[in-house]
Amino acid sequence: MADRSIGERIMTKQEIRSALETSRAALLDGIDGLSPEQLLQPKAVGEWSVRDILQHLSLWEAELVRLLVHVDQGRKAVGGSFVPNPDFDSLNARWHTETQDRPLERVLEDFHGVRRQTLRWVDELSEDDLRRIRREAWLHNQPLARWIAEYSYEHEAEHLQAVRAWRQATGT
Repeated sequence: MADRSIGERIMTKQEIRSALETSRAALLDGIDGLSPEQLLQPKAVGEWSVRDILQHLSLWEAELVRLLVHVDQGRKAVGGSFVPNPDFDSLNARWHTETQDRPLERVLEDFHGVRRQTLRWVDELSEDDLRRIRREAWLHNQPLARWIAEYSYEHEAEHLQAVRAWRQATGT
């Protein structure tokens, strides 16, 4: 994670919650009307299907929830994306290989379930918890609000653009 907190306004709890809700509504709107077959179509976005993208987003948001749990418990998150200098492409490829056969219904359950967990954590954390610059080395001097943004609603917006471009290009 880049040190982007310098000069960047840190969002409030309500703004974070609103961003989470807005980004999820936009993504659901972006896939609205797609049949299960279309959600499973290979190479819809790069090499991935829309289902793969939803699984990918769920896994990254689950990493966020894991981070929040560890911070709450006063422990350092390890493994996954919390290793020094993580290779995100390799991690994404490994996770894709591990989950590519997961049924669409389970992927959708995970997708919705992890967002409920994220919202619950945002609700439980104080403004200070969310906005305070974290001095723990593994948190890269970033407030939890920045981690939440990068691992959830900003990530969704990035992939939504690709889904919309695929739908426009294919007329789906």
